[in-house]
Amino acid sequence: MRPISLTDPEKLQAARSLVEQYLTQTCIQDAGAEKRPLTIRSIGKRLGVSRSLIGRLAVEARREREASACSALRLKFGPKPLDVGVGLKMMSADWRAMEATKAIAERGLIDL
Repeated sequence: MRPISLTDPEKLQAARSLVEQYLTQTCIQDAGAEKRPLTIRSIGKRLGVSRSLIGRLAVEARREREASACSALRLKFGPKPLDVGVGLKMMSADWRAMEATKAIAERGLIDL
């Protein structure tokens, strides 16, 4: 993906703000019109930038949102889907230690 560039930093900040509103599906009040959902096309028209730039900003913002909602363990494995049958908790050393302790306790070797 090409880097996002806009020569005017204020316009870029306005675009990011509108994209954030677009992602949360906030309605806006246009002059003299009823409230309508915000679209990529309307953001581009309002700011005078291309729809592809707004689309790239939306993808970037969506990635940032998803990354902030992920656990540190999930971020460690990257954005690609995990292999079938591999759970994140299985990758955690804490989980493996707990499972080993449970297995030992089930065999009666230690009391928990």
